[in-house]
Amino acid sequence: MNKFIPAVIVALAAGSAMAFPTNFTPGWKSAEATGNPADQIRSPTVAAALGRKVDASNGQLLAPTISGGTINGVLQVGDQATLAALSSWVIASSTTAHRAGYYAAGDGGQANYTLSSSPCTLNGGAGDNGSQIPAPINRCWIASFPNNEASAKIWGAKFNSTDDSVPLQAAINWAVANSGSLVLPCGYGYFSTPLKAGNGTNWTMRGADNATCSTLVYSGPSTTVDLLTIGGVGTSGDSYGVTITGFRLDSNTQMTAGDGLHLWHLKQSRIDPTMSGQSGNGKFWNGVHYDEVDIVRTPNAYIYGAANDNVLVNGSKPSESWYPNYVGEVRLGQGKIAPSDPQLNRGGGGQYSQTGIHVAGSVGGLSVDAVDIIANHHNVLVDNSQTSVQNQTVLLGPATFTDSSIDDNIVLNDTGSVAVNGFGGTKRFFDYGWNACGGCASGSGNGVTVQNFTNGAVVLAGYAIQGHQGHGVYDMDPSAVITIASSEIFGNNAKENIASSAPGMQIASHNPVMLNGTAYDVNTLSSTLPLYGGPFSFAPELRFGGNATGISYRTQGGQYTLDGMTVNVDFNIALSDVGSATGSATIANLPMGQNSITAQGGGGSVNYATGLSGLSGAVTLSMDNGGNGLAGLYQWSATGLSAVTNTNFTSSAVIRGRMSFLRKHKKAP
Repeated sequence: MNKFIPAVIVALAAGSAMAFPTNFTPGWKSAEATGNPADQIRSPTVAAALGRKVDASNGQLLAPTISGGTINGVLQVGDQATLAALSSWVIASSTTAHRAGYYAAGDGGQANYTLSSSPCTLNGGAGDNGSQIPAPINRCWIASFPNNEASAKIWGAKFNSTDDSVPLQAAINWAVANSGSLVLPCGYGYFSTPLKAGNGTNWTMRGADNATCSTLVYSGPSTTVDLLTIGGVGTSGDSYGVTITGFRLDSNTQMTAGDGLHLWHLKQSRIDPTMSGQSGNGKFWNGVHYDEVDIVRTPNAYIYGAANDNVLVNGSKPSESWYPNYVGEVRLGQGKIAPSDPQLNRGGGGQYSQTGIHVAGSVGGLSVDAVDIIANHHNVLVDNSQTSVQNQTVLLGPATFTDSSIDDNIVLNDTGSVAVNGFGGTKRFFDYGWNACGGCASGSGNGVTVQNFTNGAVVLAGYAIQGHQGHGVYDMDPSAVITIASSEIFGNNAKENIASSAPGMQIASHNPVMLNGTAYDVNTLSSTLPLYGGPFSFAPELRFGGNATGISYRTQGGQYTLDGMTVNVDFNIALSDVGSATGSATIANLPMGQNSITAQGGGGSVNYATGLSGLSGAVTLSMDNGGNGLAGLYQWSATGLSAVTNTNFTSSAVIRGRMSFLRKHKKAP
C-alpha cells in the first residue's frame, strides 16, 4: 500500500491541512524508503481524506482544489485560494498553472499563470489576486491574457449585486497599467467606494454584450463624490485612446454633488456607456463631465438621470499651468439626453434634470447630431461659468431635436469677451436641428433665449422653431449677431416668433416661414441688419388728429413684406363707424416699431377709395423721417398737397393702399 501513498499526497497536499504523524526525516519520504515506522500513513487516515475529496460513486474529485495534477506540465488549480496557498514543494516542478475559477472552477475567473523568479510588483508584493498572485519564496504567479483582454471575474468580481468594489478597482488598475481590455460580465456589479482610473493609454473597459447585460451600480454612503473617474483629476497628465463602452452606469444612492462619469484630460478616445438609462434610477447629480478633454467621441449618447447637468463640458482654466491646452473638443452622436422615467415620476411632482447639455467655458468645439435632448429644464445652456473664458463653437446638427423643456429650451449666456489663447475667433452657436415646445411643462419658455452672447454669432438654420410657450427667438444682447435662415419654420409660438428686449438689435432673417402668430415684435423690426420675408399680417388703424375715438371697422387688414431694410405695406380698411375724433387722417400701427429710430421715411398711395367726400384729387401717403409710426393721408389740389381730415370720411368709407419705407440705415460692416 505504501507504493500508492505519494500519488495521493500530490493530489491532496494543497487542500485542507491533514494531521499526519511527525516525520523523523525532514521532507516526506515513505516508510519503505526510510525504514521509519513514523513515516507510515494508516489507511483510515487516507480514506478519511479521500472521502472529503472524492465522490465514492464515480471516483470524481469533489470541488477540486487541484483539478488533476498537471496537464502537459501545467499545474491544474481549481480556485484562487488554492493557487495562493500552494507550497514550495508543490510548485517545485511546475512553473505554469491554470486556475479554473476564482471562487470555484467554472465561475468565469479562469486564467493562466507563469511563475516568476521575483516577488509581485503590485501592492508591496501582495499582488492583486488577479494579474499577480504571490507564490512561496518571494516569487509571483503572473497572469497572461489572450489578446490582452480579461474579465473582471478574474479579480473576483461576482456581478451578483454584492459589493465588487475591491476586485473592480484592481481590474481597472490592471487595464490602465497594461493597455488592456477589461470586460465587465453580465449582471450587476455593485461598488460602494468610487472607482478611479489614472492616466493611461490605449486601454478599454467594455460590457460583455453592448450595454444590454452589464451594469455598474454605485451603492456607497457618500452623496458628493465622482462615481467613476477616468484620468488623474487635477494633474497635468494625459490619457490617450481610451474606450469606455457597452455597459450601463447607475446609482442606488441619491447624489447631491459630483459626477456619474468624470473624464479628465482625455484625448482621442471613445466614451459612451449608458448613463442610468430611460428606466434607470435617475440619481446622479451630474451625468458625464467632459472636463478639459480633447477630441472625445460619444457615438451612442444615451445619458439620463442627472438632477443637475446630464452633460457638462468645459475646457481648461487660465489659472492652470497647461492652459490653453484641453479645449473641450467633444462629439456626441446618436442617442437621447433626458431625465430617466423614475426621475420624472419620483414623488409625484417630478425631478427634472436642470440641463441636458451644459457648455460651461473654454470649449473649442462641441458638435451634437442625431440626439434627442428632451424634457430638461433647459435642454441646452451655453455659458462660461466653469472657466470665465468664452466658448468658441457649439453646433447642433440637422438630426438633433431639442424638445419639451420645462423653461427656455436653449439659453445662451456666455459673457466671456476673450477667446481661448491660440484659438481665436468669434464665439459661435449653430442650430441646424428641430427646436420645439419650450416651457411645455411650465407654461412659459422661449425656443432660443440669447441672454448674453457677447460679440458672438448665432446661426439658426434648422427645420422648425415652434410650439413654444413664449417667443420662438428672444434676443437680449445687442452685441450678438443673430442670423435666421429661410429653412426655419415658425409656428404656434404663444408670443412673437422673433422678439427683442430693446430696439436696435443685430438680427438678420432670410425669409423664414411664418405659419401663424406675430412674426416680429416692434423692437426686432428696428434691427440694424437686413430682414427678409413675408407676407406677414398686421392690423392698420385709422386715426383723426391722433385719436381713434368711436372708430369701428367692417374690415381692418394689412400685410407687409420685409426686403432688407425696406418694409412694403398693403392695407385694407372699411369703416362701420367713423367715430367722433377730428383732425388730420393718418394710418397707424404700421409694422416698423414705435420709436424715434425706426422709420426713415417713405410713402405710397391710396389705390382704391369709396365713401369719401370733398376730395379734390388723388390721395397719397407720406411718412417723414421722425419715426412717429404714422403715415399721413394727403390729397393733391391745384395749390399742392393738403391733409385729408375726418370731414372727408363717412361711416361707409373704404380705403386700400400701398406704401414702402425704410426701417433704418444698415449698420456699417
